[in-house]
Amino acid sequence: MKKFFTSTALALLLTGGMFSTLSAQAGQFGMQRQMGSSNSQMMNRGGFNAQNSMMVRILNLSQDQISMMRALRQQQRMASIKDLGSYENPMFKAVKSGKFDKKAFESAYMSNCRKTMQQKVRYMQGFLSILTPAQKKKFYALMKNRMRMRLEGMKMEEQSLKMRINRFKTMLNQ
Repeated sequence: MKKFFTSTALALLLTGGMFSTLSAQAGQFGMQRQMGSSNSQMMNRGGFNAQNSMMVRILNLSQDQISMMRALRQQQRMASIKDLGSYENPMFKAVKSGKFDKKAFESAYMSNCRKTMQQKVRYMQGFLSILTPAQKKKFYALMKNRMRMRLEGMKMEEQSLKMRINRFKTMLNQ
């Protein structure tokens, strides 16, 4: 009975600590979401939050460029809404005949992917047309650095996974 009481008390202590840690992390996440909510709300209204945009600060965009970015984002949003009706439902198309048609699914899915890609290409072309040659050069350097950082993060994650795999292997071999 004493052993049961001790193990129950220990379990409650550990889970209490775990929940307090989780709630603290959740609270921190909630704060980040609240802080970022004005930016996302601004974007949903078709705005471009120029004061907080890292791109505006790093690329040193002029007021005219900021206005052009706002207009570009609004145009892209309207085009996305307009194109929404032309997207196909791959699953519906694939099972329309009463059995799964792989080619119909792939065709509809790829058609949707092409449309999304074309929207992104149009946006990037418009975005780059707004920048000066010096800003474009800086933007390209930033994107290269971003990819380099992602690659480093992936390498670290790969090392961590390898270590976990080795731990599991040793646990299985014991």
